[in-house]
Amino acid sequence: MNGILLLNKPANITSFSAIDKIKKHFKIKKIGHAGTLDSFATGLLILGINEGTKILKYYVDLDKEYETIFHLGISTDTFDINGNQNYIHNGELPDEVDIKKILRTFVGEIEQVPPEYSALKINGIRASDRMRKGLEVNLKPRRVKIYSIDIVNYAKPFLVLKIKCSKGTYIRAIARDLGSKLGCGAYVRSLLRTKIGMFSLEDAIDLDKIMANSSIDRYVIPLIDAMPFLQKITLSLQDVDDIYKGKYIFKDLSCSSINFLGVYKNNAVAVLEISNINGKVALKPHRVLFDK
Repeated sequence: MNGILLLNKPANITSFSAIDKIKKHFKIKKIGHAGTLDSFATGLLILGINEGTKILKYYVDLDKEYETIFHLGISTDTFDINGNQNYIHNGELPDEVDIKKILRTFVGEIEQVPPEYSALKINGIRASDRMRKGLEVNLKPRRVKIYSIDIVNYAKPFLVLKIKCSKGTYIRAIARDLGSKLGCGAYVRSLLRTKIGMFSLEDAIDLDKIMANSSIDRYVIPLIDAMPFLQKITLSLQDVDDIYKGKYIFKDLSCSSINFLGVYKNNAVAVLEISNINGKVALKPHRVLFDK
C-alpha cells in the first residue's frame, strides 16, 4: 500500500514515536511524516506510507491552522506546559481589548525568533539538546506569515486563539512574544493542529483506532488522490517508459502551474516539474513513484 495517512496525534507522545508504533504494528517498510508536532501538541499529522514518503516534501510548504490555549501570567523556559516556570506575574492581567491591539501586530509577514528548545540544528546539534547541555544557543529570526490570529475566548488567565499561519511558524514563539509585549508572560497550555493546506483534522484517524486494526489499508489515501493541489496529466505508455528512464516528456500545457502529477491507468507515476528545453515546454521527473 502506497499513499498518505491523516493521523490525529494524541498528547504526550512524540511524532516519531507515534509513527514508529504504526510502522512496527503493521510491519510497514517505509514511513515518515510532514511537519513535526511537539509531544504535548495534538492534531493533524500527515504520514507517508511506502512510496508516499517521496511526496512528503510537498506538504511541508502548505499553510497550517491551529487552535491553542495560552496561559497568561506565567512563563516557562520552553514556552509550553512541559517547561519549568521561570516567571510569575504578580499584577493584573490585561483586558481583552488590550490583547486584541497587541495581536494585530503579529498579523502579516513578521520576523520570528524560534524557541531555543526546538529541533532546529546549530552546527549539527539540535538547539534543544544544546540548551540541555548548557551550550550557547543563538537562533536567528526567520520570516514567517501570520494570516490571521483570532480570539475565540478569554477567561483570565486562559486565552483561546485560532491561528492560521505559514510553514515554519512556532506557536510557542507567539506565546513568548505576546507575553513579553503584554508585560505579563505567557506559555502554550495546549495546541491542536486542525488543518494542513486543504487537509482537515475532521478526516484524520485517532492513533488508538488505527492500532486496533490488523490492516492499515482502509485508512491510506492512495497516491493518485493524495495531492489534490497538483494538476493531473494523463500519460501514455511511452511517457511512462521515458519517465522511468529519467527523460523529459513534452506536453501541450495551458496553465501556469510548476508541478504536475503524471498519471497512467489510475496510477500515480511521478511528480513532474515544468522546464524549458531548447525553447520548448517540457516536463522532467521530480519524484518518480512506483505506485503498483
